[in-house]
Amino acid sequence: MYYIAKGLGYKLWGKGFALIMIGALGFALVGLQTNTITLSIEQGLGVSVYISAAVVALLIALIIFGGIKRIAEVAERGVPVMTLLYIIMLIMVLVLNVQHIPATFALMFREAVSARAVTGAAFMTIFFNGIKRGVFSSGAGHGDAPTTGAAADVKHPVQQGLFGTLAIYMDTCVVCTATAIVIIISGSYIGVDKVGIQLTQYAFMSVLGKWSAIVFAACICMFCFTSIMANYYCGETSLTFMTNGTMKGRNLYRILFVLIVFLGGVTEATVMWDIADMFLAIMLLTNMVAL
Repeated sequence: MYYIAKGLGYKLWGKGFALIMIGALGFALVGLQTNTITLSIEQGLGVSVYISAAVVALLIALIIFGGIKRIAEVAERGVPVMTLLYIIMLIMVLVLNVQHIPATFALMFREAVSARAVTGAAFMTIFFNGIKRGVFSSGAGHGDAPTTGAAADVKHPVQQGLFGTLAIYMDTCVVCTATAIVIIISGSYIGVDKVGIQLTQYAFMSVLGKWSAIVFAACICMFCFTSIMANYYCGETSLTFMTNGTMKGRNLYRILFVLIVFLGGVTEATVMWDIADMFLAIMLLTNMVAL
C-alpha cells in the first residue's frame, strides 16, 4: 500500500489496497484459520466447534482489548516446538513407509500428466485448484509480506528478504510436499469423506495412531493462533494507513475481528475456503497490477 501511494503516487489506489488487505487478512483469512483450529480439535479431542471457536475468540479478545501479551508470548514460543513435533511426525510416517515413497512420487507424476487430468473440464478445475493452493501456501504476489517483514528485528533488510525466500521454499516445497506424500501413503485420499485439515489429520492418525491426532491438533492450534495475531497486525496497519495515523474505527475493527474469529470457527470449511480464495484473489490481482 505504501509503495502504491508513495512510489506510484496513487494514494486512492493505495488506500483501496489497504481496505482489501483488511478484508482478506483481517477478516477472511482469520475466519479460515479459526475454522482450521476448531475442526482439528473436534476430530482430535471431540470438542464442539462452538466451544473451541468461543475459546479462541475469547483469547484473541483478551490480547487485543485487554493487552494481555502473555498469551501471545506463550503461543509464539510454542510455535518452534510444535513445528519440530510436526516435522518429527512427518519423518515418522515417511520412515515407516519408506518403501512406498517411490511409488507415491510415480503416482503423483503419472496422474498429473494422465489423459484424464489434461482433458475436459476437469483439467481447469485441477489447474486452478493447484494455483490457488500454491499461491495460498507461498503467499506469492499478495503484497502482505512487506507489512509483516517490516516488523522483524534484523541487522539488515536483506536478512529478512532471504528469510522470506527460505520460508517459502521450506513451507511450500518441503512441508507441503511431505504432507501430500503422507496423505497418499495413508490412502486417506480414497473413499474418505473428509476435506481440508481433517483429511491431513486423519492421514496421520491412520498411520501413527490416535495420539498423533491430538499432537496434530496442538500443532495446528499454535500455527493458526499466531497467524491470527499476525493478520490482526496486518489489518490494523492497513487501518492506520487508511486513516493517516488517526486510527479512527479501531475499536469497531477489533469488535468485528473477534466476531469473525468466532463465526469462522463454526462455518463450513468449504465456505470459508471459498471466501478466503475470493478475497486473496482480489488482493493478488490488485497488487500484481500495481507491480
